[in-house]
Amino acid sequence: MSGRPSLQVLDGGKSISRPQADAPVWHPSQGRRRRVVLYISGDVDHRSLFTRSAWRWAKVKLLVAKGGGAGSQMAIDWKPRMVVIDARLPDLEAQALVASLRRRTMAPDTPIVVLAHDGTPKERAQFIWAGATAYVSDIFDPVQIDRTVGMLLEISAWR
Repeated sequence: MSGRPSLQVLDGGKSISRPQADAPVWHPSQGRRRRVVLYISGDVDHRSLFTRSAWRWAKVKLLVAKGGGAGSQMAIDWKPRMVVIDARLPDLEAQALVASLRRRTMAPDTPIVVLAHDGTPKERAQFIWAGATAYVSDIFDPVQIDRTVGMLLEISAWR
């Protein structure tokens, strides 16, 4: 296996899978053999940027949701090892989604990372208080995203 993630996009409840040729098809019913990362964003440019970053993470299955509602359902269905959320979502308030995932859906040790646009100290505190594990203050800084997500993936590999 090359370590490249496969990509699943959920659009309006319809799943469109495009696994890489060298990546075996995997489903959550098979258990947690792979590190599944769920990225929730309503912005096509942000999804594209994050997907490009994800190619560097070995043995990761990347799921991409086009909004908070779809992302919440994917979190229930797939039980990812990590959730990354864009701080601005078109259909839900991101802080409420973080709180809901933390209290109702995700295991307590599942990292939730928020990618921010302006990165104010007040916003950071609000997301951490809602249940985020980490807060990246610049959504357009792939080095910071890679460093934060990569570190949390390494930690989750030992669980």
